[in-house]
Amino acid sequence: MAGLFASAAVKWALHKLSSLLPATPTSATAAASSGQSELEVEDIRMLERTMRRIHATLEDAEQHWNIREESAKLRLQELKDLAYDAEDVVEEYEYQVNRCKVEAFERVAFVRGGADGGSSKRKRLEVHEEHYSIEAGMVPVPTEFADRARKVIGRFNEIKEYSDSFNLSENDGERRIVPDIRGVRETSSFVYAPRILGRNQDKERVIARLFSGEGSHVGGRISVLAIVGMGGLGKTTLAQLVYNDPRVRQSFDLCTWVCVSEWFDVQNITRKIISSLTQNSCDHVQSGQLQGLLAEQIQEKRVFLVLDDVWNERSDCWQMLCMPMFASTRCDIVVTTRNEAVARLVQTMPSYNLHCLSPDESWSLFKQTAFVEQENVSPAANLVEIGTRIAEKCKGLPLALKTLGSVLRFETSEKKWREILESELWELQQSQQEVLPALELSYRHMPIYLKRCFVALSLFPKASYIDEKIIVWLWKLIGLLHSDGIYDMDEIGNLYFNELVERSLLQSCTGEERVMHDLVHDLACFLAGEEFFRLDSEKNSQVPQGARYMSIVTKPLHKSVQISNASKSLRAIIMVSHIEIENPEELFLNDMYRLLEWSEVEDGEFSRLETLVIWSAIALRNYPSQNMRYFPVL
Repeated sequence: MAGLFASAAVKWALHKLSSLLPATPTSATAAASSGQSELEVEDIRMLERTMRRIHATLEDAEQHWNIREESAKLRLQELKDLAYDAEDVVEEYEYQVNRCKVEAFERVAFVRGGADGGSSKRKRLEVHEEHYSIEAGMVPVPTEFADRARKVIGRFNEIKEYSDSFNLSENDGERRIVPDIRGVRETSSFVYAPRILGRNQDKERVIARLFSGEGSHVGGRISVLAIVGMGGLGKTTLAQLVYNDPRVRQSFDLCTWVCVSEWFDVQNITRKIISSLTQNSCDHVQSGQLQGLLAEQIQEKRVFLVLDDVWNERSDCWQMLCMPMFASTRCDIVVTTRNEAVARLVQTMPSYNLHCLSPDESWSLFKQTAFVEQENVSPAANLVEIGTRIAEKCKGLPLALKTLGSVLRFETSEKKWREILESELWELQQSQQEVLPALELSYRHMPIYLKRCFVALSLFPKASYIDEKIIVWLWKLIGLLHSDGIYDMDEIGNLYFNELVERSLLQSCTGEERVMHDLVHDLACFLAGEEFFRLDSEKNSQVPQGARYMSIVTKPLHKSVQISNASKSLRAIIMVSHIEIENPEELFLNDMYRLLEWSEVEDGEFSRLETLVIWSAIALRNYPSQNMRYFPVL
């Protein structure tokens, strides 16, 4: 994951630091009167400027960097560490400012209650000047903080120098580019139907809808059916089956297929449609003539058009693309998309929601991919047993079934098969190259605020029901929701939650309940890195030192967990279920019914902890409160 949370942290720290510093540069006289040097104040101002650069770089990294390159990973990790260190400096300086204000206020109150002698007047004047200088923002900068600020600045300059010095240039030779998923996403209408499993009923339903006349026809001529589903589900494959069905081909004079992908360029899409219809390039045609040429090609014809992988949510672009279609006598359009908002924009009939394969269909597809067909030779029984469990692990997602099946094809080692079974999907190299990038496209299309909310869902265990109220409450608790003056935080959280549903990242289950597909959950964990950590009884209890948000959960048969260490970077601890910590001295003590004394935790052990969430705590006697922003007990 790029520095989503580091950028948010440094942005908050920037806002805080700007409010602590005087609006104008401190004069030498004012600095001297407050007991600080101009150099120390300038160090803090330089820290402020450096933090702005760090924030801008982290924001750019999220949008543009290829974080699978090792050099980019290194720079990003160093920038994230630097951002959090800068945040720590600002928080400690804020504490210093607040402490000075409180002490000055107390001295003012004490002097006002004193005698009226001359020395008392002078004392009141001195205290008044001190209080005024603090209120004006001229709080002495301790030498220690100034030194730490200089170290942050120096490390940023070091990172910049490394980046400038070690970038490859054209003179270093031809660079081999790893294809980005967006660059290899181009699809075609071709499909070998006998190899497609589990989608025949879906094909029949889509064709029935097309021929039923269901819904409205724009201008009496254009009808649009959207096929909606998460990445890797087989929307393109279903559209290919429909496109190549003889009944469809015979019902239209012209059939054409266009892969739209991420950039909805009306002129480019129109060129592709014309080239598909004429089998000739139309690059020589001027942009202003394209729509007229398309209208001529489809004049008084029955047209079937598939627009695959559409992401556009702008109605003006869609309307412009459809303008030439009114020249046809009939134009049926099938759109494939991951986003329900796109479907609502284009559809003239209810969308078709594609679902995962059944367990039997999943096994058939995995078996077809993983086992080499040989006459009179059956697969080894031990591999079949393991393969069945691997197929279950894919939760009906065709892309994952085919990817893992292809990894194990020609593989006869039972050990290798068990490694695949016991690994998290996001830990497998083949999955990182094929499955996760396909799912990650949905993530890349999110605004940054929604990316943060999505990654935070990694704190919940797989296959758990997603309760909207609990999720919104969690987002609010860890500072991901902010009122915009129109909606309150709960309303904004509800909007974010529904947006994740619309983007096919949360799926309907029963009633109002939602569930996250296991592989989408794997994507969230992959993107979360070390910053979000879920501790359960089946995992190694080693808490990553970079963990900032941690949840503690248990499996049904495991009610206790042992922790071998604790991260001092933790900002939030969320206990999701009844659980006993076997070694509370490392964290805190909590059994199935109560949270006991925090006195066993040494001072400073969790100096950064801001949020503690406990579910099912019945008795609570004591808790750490020095840095806590929230402490809800459910």
